[in-house]
Amino acid sequence: MRIHPPVGSARSRHCPRLPLEIRHPVPMTDRSHDPAKTAAFYRRLDEEATQRHYFRYQDEEQSLWLWEAVPYQDELVAVKQIEVDPSETMSRYWWQQLDDEHGFLTDQPLYPEEEGLTPISADEFRRYWAT
Repeated sequence: MRIHPPVGSARSRHCPRLPLEIRHPVPMTDRSHDPAKTAAFYRRLDEEATQRHYFRYQDEEQSLWLWEAVPYQDELVAVKQIEVDPSETMSRYWWQQLDDEHGFLTDQPLYPEEEGLTPISADEFRRYWAT
C-alpha cells in the first residue's frame, strides 16, 4: 500500500507515509478561517461523546499513529491523535493543541476497514497519551 501525505503539509517533511484517509484532504472544518471555532468543534465532540473508538497505524518506516475517535454524522472523527516518529519523538493533538510545527490533528474521518488501521484498547491509547 503506497500512502502519501498532502503536498506541502508539515507532515510531508516529517511523516513520509500516512493512512489513506489523510492522503486526500477534504476538511470537515476550515481551520484557516477561525481556529477558535475549530477548537470549539473538536472540544464539543470530545466532551459530548458517549462512544469512543481507538486505532493505531504503523508505516514501513516505523512511524506510529494512534487515534481516539468518536461518531459524528455517520463517520468516526479523531478527537485525539498521537504521532510517534522512528526516533520516538511524540506529538499529541487535540482541541487544545490542533497543530504545531510537526503536524496537526487530522480533519479526515477514520475508516476502520482501511488496510493497516488496527483497533486498539482504550488502555493502550491512554498509556501513550500519558507518556
